[in-house]
Amino acid sequence: SLMSLTAGLRANLAWYDKIVPNIVLGLGFFRPSIRLGAGPQAPTASPILFGMHVGPGIDLMLTHRFFFGTSITFHNMFGTTVAAGGQNIDVGGSFTTFYLKTGMTF
Repeated sequence: SLMSLTAGLRANLAWYDKIVPNIVLGLGFFRPSIRLGAGPQAPTASPILFGMHVGPGIDLMLTHRFFFGTSITFHNMFGTTVAAGGQNIDVGGSFTTFYLKTGMTF
């Protein structure tokens, strides 16, 4: 499993009629949890890692205030080695998220 807390900046690249392409860039904290065996008593490794995220997106303005959009974001957790259950485990890596979103601008 994975918990994350990320923050970043979003920049609208242009405004074509009602279509708004954008890009996001930011930093965050990630907490992956890795179980080192089967069963509830198996040891787990859950370090808190620092990382970054970047990705493009596009929004469609439905009205002056409401929008519908999509984005794909690449996340990179900077790796580390942790000791759990008498083993040294390399934790870190990359993953990608895909969002469908709707919202309201202020």
